[in-house]
Amino acid sequence: MLMGTGCNDFLTVYPQDNLIKEEFWKTKAQLQQAVIGCYRSMIEDGSMEKIIQFGELRADNVTGVNGSPSSDQSRFLECNITKGFALVKWADFYETINNCNTVLANADKALADPTLSIEELNAFKAEAKGIRALMYFYLVRSYKDVPLVLTASDDDSHSYAVAKSDESIVLNQIIADLKAAALKLPVKWTGNNVGRVTSYACKALLARTYLFMQDYKNAY
Repeated sequence: MLMGTGCNDFLTVYPQDNLIKEEFWKTKAQLQQAVIGCYRSMIEDGSMEKIIQFGELRADNVTGVNGSPSSDQSRFLECNITKGFALVKWADFYETINNCNTVLANADKALADPTLSIEELNAFKAEAKGIRALMYFYLVRSYKDVPLVLTASDDDSHSYAVAKSDESIVLNQIIADLKAAALKLPVKWTGNNVGRVTSYACKALLARTYLFMQDYKNAY
């Protein structure tokens, strides 16, 4: 009679040059690295270029390298927008949003590191909420109704075909994220951390969101 024995350890081969998900989120340094990754994806050309152009292109404040609008910019100004038009694709925004969702889903695991305090953990999570709110603010301002995704997508088991949510639902989520983040973030950062989300930054964006909603009482 043949008997089978478990060989999981023998057969499971992990990559040697990268940390797998199960080995990540164990230290304060790894958590901070993940948060910095949210900033990194936010400032990539794809997102930043669209953020600038969405706000300024319609006012003739953006031109191509030769002083005239590029072909994509001209199509945008002519409202000649079709499916697949690169300038209005929002994938870059959702990459940053997913990075933030991933931080929020996994950050608590880093408490296994005794050098990470609850206050620091909450501040890291607040940064992710602040960045996510900023991405959604630009999306809802530019597109009105957009998919509201608040869970991390890290494998093929997640559906990537998400229906759009009503503008008011997205705006309420932005407000909730900013209010929560403002309570856990410092008023200012110093040294190499200058430029990261602060409590005041969240409050400024919160006021801007209320102004966008024409809710002047709360903006005040």
